[in-house]
Amino acid sequence: MPIMEETPELKRIKQLEKENAELKEQLSNQTTEKTKRGWWITKTIGNWFMGGTLRKALNQSIDELKTDGKLSQETGVHLGASIFERFTRIGLFAILAALIPILILCTQTWILNNQNELLSKQNTRLDQQTYLQEADRRSSLVFLFNNIMDAIDKELKEDYGNDDIRNLSPQLTGRIIALSTRLEPYYYMQGDSLIDKPLSPERGQLLVSLLESQLDTTALDKIYAKADFSYADLINDNLEGAYISGATLDYADLSMARLRDADLSKANLWDADLSMARLRYADLSKARLWYADLSRARLWDADLSEADLRNADLNSARLEDADLNWARLEDADLRMADLWDADLNMAVVEKNWFELHEKSKIAAFEEIKKKYEIVGDERHSRLLLKSEE
Repeated sequence: MPIMEETPELKRIKQLEKENAELKEQLSNQTTEKTKRGWWITKTIGNWFMGGTLRKALNQSIDELKTDGKLSQETGVHLGASIFERFTRIGLFAILAALIPILILCTQTWILNNQNELLSKQNTRLDQQTYLQEADRRSSLVFLFNNIMDAIDKELKEDYGNDDIRNLSPQLTGRIIALSTRLEPYYYMQGDSLIDKPLSPERGQLLVSLLESQLDTTALDKIYAKADFSYADLINDNLEGAYISGATLDYADLSMARLRDADLSKANLWDADLSMARLRYADLSKARLWYADLSRARLWDADLSEADLRNADLNSARLEDADLNWARLEDADLRMADLWDADLNMAVVEKNWFELHEKSKIAAFEEIKKKYEIVGDERHSRLLLKSEE
């Protein structure tokens, strides 16, 4: 039989079949490789998850089941202990993994807090620097202050008016008033920190200097009528017997000041600090003391008649024998105040004043209740001495 010659088409078919077989072999090899790799990964994860001890315990249990059809007590206990140990270990790893982000957050929070604290300190120092610059600017008025004090001394020596009265010229009085308005309050350092509220030590010094000059009360009245001594720093100053009637001392700090026999009648003392001030025999009649701090002040025998003490702090104040005739006491804090023998006749109070202060521990409170009655309506209530039977 004659041999058929291979046509180009047949050769092409055989070539394609060969290439197809090679591709199938390569694909099979790749699939086998992937299967092996997947099995290796699964085995590795399983070994890590199960651990060597648990894997051995499982293999032993499977072998016993195949051989004997049941597990021995020892093998079962070993398998349970291995499972418990493995899951305990995994739980510890999980807890540690959960703690890592928490520790990172705590560290970040600590760093941020430290940065905020440093920024806060920096801001505080900047504020202090600003306030101290203001204090330096105020100190530039010292030269003007000294000039005015020299002028006062000169006029007193030359007896202005030739009337043997220690008075001052209208021009100098005007200069004193103008100076008082320019000596504005500011914050200054006290120890390592700034004071709590702005004060004016210069205004306090100006007032003390005027009092030390022993000016006539008429001359002082002219000054007090227009001068501004609010926010004056008079802490612990000696002002015994001083004439300060009608002066503007709103927000001034007179804490621990010695004011025995001082005349503060008609003075403006809104929100002034008179805590622990010594005010025995002082005249505070018709003084405006709204929101003033008189806590622990010594006010024995003081004249507070017609004084406006609304919202004043009289906590633990000593008011024995004080005159509070016609004084306004609405919303005043009288806790633990001593009111023995104080004259409260016609003092303005709330309609339920006795009930409001039932637990205020006011000394002589029961005696006051026996001695006085409250008369008037809700808007105008007063304490009135009971008529003697």
